[in-house]
Amino acid sequence: MEVQTAWHGLLPLYLFLGGLGGGTLVLTAWLDLLAPKRYRRTVRPCAWSALLFLIFGAIILLVDVGTPFRALLLWDSFSNPASWLTIGAWTLAAALCSSLALSLVASCCASRRSILRSILGVTCVIVGATTCIYTGVLLMASSAIVSWSTALVPALFALSSFNSGTAFVSCIYRLREKAKRARRMTVWNGFAVLLTTAESVVVGLYLGWLAASSPTTLPAAQLLIDGSLSLPFWLFVVGSGLVIPWAIALIGLLRHKDPKWLVVFSGICALTGACALRFLVLAIGLRFPVGLI
Repeated sequence: MEVQTAWHGLLPLYLFLGGLGGGTLVLTAWLDLLAPKRYRRTVRPCAWSALLFLIFGAIILLVDVGTPFRALLLWDSFSNPASWLTIGAWTLAAALCSSLALSLVASCCASRRSILRSILGVTCVIVGATTCIYTGVLLMASSAIVSWSTALVPALFALSSFNSGTAFVSCIYRLREKAKRARRMTVWNGFAVLLTTAESVVVGLYLGWLAASSPTTLPAAQLLIDGSLSLPFWLFVVGSGLVIPWAIALIGLLRHKDPKWLVVFSGICALTGACALRFLVLAIGLRFPVGLI
């Protein structure tokens, strides 16, 4: 059976990097809003990292477009306000500009508070969150792919993006901040447990929706549960991306102690699971015939 090829190649990696960049930008801007002086060791590298994630994601997207130099002219290539591609292109451009501005401010004015800096922080939170949500909305808007036609997809991608962003920023916090402060990460662990639990619930709801929505989506559920995609799904998405980070965060909450290696290991597992999630969600869409598009 011939399959659709509109979503393939490195596009899942773009969705991952866009979500990771957006999630990192949201949390970094929030820390800068709370206490720029206290979190300066974390905010500066995380702001630059968010910018790099978004840049690499944008490069992948431009390469996939086929005419990257023309696509750089957003006002010419993406001028249809009703198109989700247009909305996404402008959202990504706004996220790139916001993260660059935050990176420069965090580097040049490490501990200074100002109204303009607060406005920039709020803007980064809004733009970053929009970027996280958009990566899933783009798939949901592709109504021809039945397994993506649910609001659970943007909800899942948004939670996964916030989760991966939290995992990355918490690693930088643990490595960069002073040892006495960084060893106790109660708030970080609580947030990680909350996000991972919420993402696990949405993953379960999405699988249930695939299995019960219609005969057309049932094969997609079977692929993930016990089919050809079940091993990477249970090993990477569920095991590495959800169970291990949740267990490590819970242990940190109970013990009030977080070794550096364990925080980094948890972050690597979370990012691996988030990346695998994008590849697998797109993979089940590739099982539908071209005639349905």
